[in-house]
Amino acid sequence: MKKLIAILLLTPMFSLAQIHWAWSDATGEEAGTFITDGSLNLDGTAPAASYTISDFTLDKTNTDIPTEGSYATGQWNGGTQVPIGFIWDGTSPTQFWRSGGQYTNGLNIYSSEGAYRVLMAINYFSITQNDEISIINQNTTINLSPSTPKSEESASILLNGTVSAENNQIKNVAEPTETQDAATKNYIDILIADLNSKIADLTSRIIFLETALNFFVSTMDPSVFVNGFSFMIGPGCPESVEEFYSCATDAVINFPSNNISNIPAAINLKMTFVWVDTSFNISLNENEAVQLYPSESSECKTININIDIPVNPTDWVANGGTNTLVISTTEIGDNCIVYSKNSDGNYLEISYVYD
Repeated sequence: MKKLIAILLLTPMFSLAQIHWAWSDATGEEAGTFITDGSLNLDGTAPAASYTISDFTLDKTNTDIPTEGSYATGQWNGGTQVPIGFIWDGTSPTQFWRSGGQYTNGLNIYSSEGAYRVLMAINYFSITQNDEISIINQNTTINLSPSTPKSEESASILLNGTVSAENNQIKNVAEPTETQDAATKNYIDILIADLNSKIADLTSRIIFLETALNFFVSTMDPSVFVNGFSFMIGPGCPESVEEFYSCATDAVINFPSNNISNIPAAINLKMTFVWVDTSFNISLNENEAVQLYPSESSECKTININIDIPVNPTDWVANGGTNTLVISTTEIGDNCIVYSKNSDGNYLEISYVYD
């Protein structure tokens, strides 16, 4: 029962199945159409049967007969001999017939005003005027070619409820144009290919950055504080228990790049001072110095330095190599800087800044 309902729901919304036929005479100069009952085979051929004509047109003619109008709209009729039709053997007509008159072999179609008659029979085709004057007279059978009517080809199919294809494919589906249209495999394949192309393009532009770990020093490590530094036990100033100092013109700090190949845009330096006799600058890898402390002398006063120092990619030493900071005093003489631990217990904190 469910399959029967599905079949009914899939039926196109027209009243009866129809076949469209193109007809022409032996010369091709006289031509038109028939509409009959029936349905085409799946391969587009018309099955052998007797077909009843419901419409007729004369679309092309060498006569003076108007080509406007049709049998269905009243410009042509079958007179008193309706219905009319023909017998088809699957490839060609074998008989044209009418239902009234003295003879039933052959069919007559009349113009509405009765001025013209078209007669079709096996091995005979004619057009006469006023049923007396022969305009065309041929001892030949007209050519017939079946197809689906245009109205049926474009008929809508309305579905209601669940429709199952029973695990069968649906073929020859048009590409979607509206929001709720079904998508074809080709349409999805094109979308996937386009998406994959865009992903590949974006991936090629991504730089996967390995961010270097921050570098903290909580002891007076001579491998870090390599030149110009001395250590003393405090408190030289009440704020500091352990201190170390530099009185050299250039105090050198070495730090590694933590085996990271990616070059940072800058490094962030944090240090704490408790005694400063002079202003001083700091440079990275001997590049242009950055002013680190421009103020006057400060004794036993905590000064927290937090500054970004730009990285020159040309001079940056990557993959665990050693980079160098140089703290340079700007005044000649016995000028010193005393360093102390910050609130986190570190003498030095370096973090890496990436764009």
